Amino acid sequence: MTAKSCKIALISDIHGNLAALEAVIADIRKRKITKIWNLGDAAGYGRFPNEVLRKLREVKAVSVIGNYDIKVLDFKKHEKKWRKKKSPEKYYAFEWNWKNITEENKTYLGSMPQQRRITEGGLRILLRHGGPAAVDEYIDENTTDARFETLARLAKSDIAAFGHTHRPFAKKKFGVWFINPGSVGRPENPQKNAEYAVLEIRGGKLSIRQLCIDYDRKESADIIQTTENNSGNNGAYSAKKEKYLQGVVDFARQYGYDGEHSEQVTKLALQIFDELEPFHNIGKRGRFLLHCGAVLHDIGLVREERAHHKASMKIIMTDKKLQLKKKDKIIVGLLARYHRRSGPKPGDKYFSDLSKTDKRTVEVLAGILRVADGLDYSHRNIVDKVFCRITKSQIHLGCQVNGSASWELASAGKKSDLMEAVFKRKLLISIVK
Repeated sequence: MTAKSCKIALISDIHGNLAALEAVIADIRKRKITKIWNLGDAAGYGRFPNEVLRKLREVKAVSVIGNYDIKVLDFKKHEKKWRKKKSPEKYYAFEWNWKNITEENKTYLGSMPQQRRITEGGLRILLRHGGPAAVDEYIDENTTDARFETLARLAKSDIAAFGHTHRPFAKKKFGVWFINPGSVGRPENPQKNAEYAVLEIRGGKLSIRQLCIDYDRKESADIIQTTENNSGNNGAYSAKKEKYLQGVVDFARQYGYDGEHSEQVTKLALQIFDELEPFHNIGKRGRFLLHCGAVLHDIGLVREERAHHKASMKIIMTDKKLQLKKKDKIIVGLLARYHRRSGPKPGDKYFSDLSKTDKRTVEVLAGILRVADGLDYSHRNIVDKVFCRITKSQIHLGCQVNGSASWELASAGKKSDLMEAVFKRKLLISIVK
C-alpha cells in the first residue's frame, strides 16, 4: 500500500505586502495544499499589515512571530532609543506599523509564539523565524559547519524551518534539514517574484520544492513611498531625500544585496559620522551620501567577489536606474570603491576630478565606512552601538556588543588607516558596557 503524502506550504517575511501574499495563496490553493505554516515577519514595510494578518487568519495559517513583528509591538517601549539608533527607513516602518495596525491585529500578532514544534508524517519539525537558536539569527550558505552542528543539537528535530534572510535555502546538516522558503513580500531574487516552499512528506521521507510566483506590483509599494507625511523619521533627512534613500535601497535589492549586513553597516557608519560631526563638519549632504554608500557598498558581489568594491563603483556609475545626481553618484561610487583595499590616490579615476572639498568628503566618509564595514565582519550584527571620544592624538571608539566581537574589532582595526589619516589621530577600538 502506497504511503499517504502530506503537503505543507512554508511562507515567511510577508512584510505587509498583500498583493504578493494573495498571489502565493492562490498558487497554494491551485496545488490543493491546505496546510500553511508562516515563519514570521508578517508586518514591516508594506502598506497592508492589517489585511495580511486578516488573510493569515482566514487561511488558518500556523504562525510564529518574527523579529520585525516583535519590534513593531515593542515600538512604544523603545521609541526614543530607536529614534537615535535605527536607520530612518527602519524607524519609520516600526512607527507607521505601530500606529496603523489595529488593536485586534496587535493582539493576534502578539499571540504568535516564537517557536512551534510539530510532528507531521512521522517527522519532527521546528518552526522559528531565525532558526533554532534565536528569532533573528542569520543562517545561510556562509554559516559554518561548526555552527550548523550546534544548531542541529538545538533543533532536536528532523526539520528546522526558518525565514529572516529573505533568501531560499535548503540543506541537510548533521541529520537536520535546514529550510528557508525565502520571502513572500521582500524577496531578493532578481525578478522580485514572491517566494515560498512546498514540503512533501511521504513515508517519513521529505521532498522540497522552492517556488517563485509573479504578482501585480502596482499595489505593493512600501509605506515610505506612498505616505506623504514622513514626519515620523528621525529628522536627519528631508522627505525628498527619504524618497531618494528608498530608491537606493530598491536599487540595491535588484542586485541581491545582503540587506541585514548593509543595514548594520549603515547604522554604525551613521553613528560614527554623528559622533565625529564636530571634527569633520560635513553636514547633512555628507550624511546622506554616506547612507547611500553604506547601502550600496557590496552590490558588486553579484558580479565579482574578489574585486567587488570596484564592481560596486562601476554599477553605481553606469546603471541609469539609480536616481542620484551625477556628482552624488560619483561620490557614492567612490565610497563603494574605497570601502576596502586601498584608499584614495590623487590620480584615481573620478577622484582626481573632484574639487578639494569633495575630495575631503570622500576621504572622511570612506574612512568611516571602512571601519563600520569591519565592525560587521561576521555579518551577525554583533555591535549594537558605538561611541567616540576624541583627544588630541586619539579617537577612542567604544562598542556595545551582544556577543563575541573579536573578529569585528580586529577587522575594523585593520581598516582604520584612512580614518586615522583623515582625522590625524590614532584609532583605538574597545568594548564598553
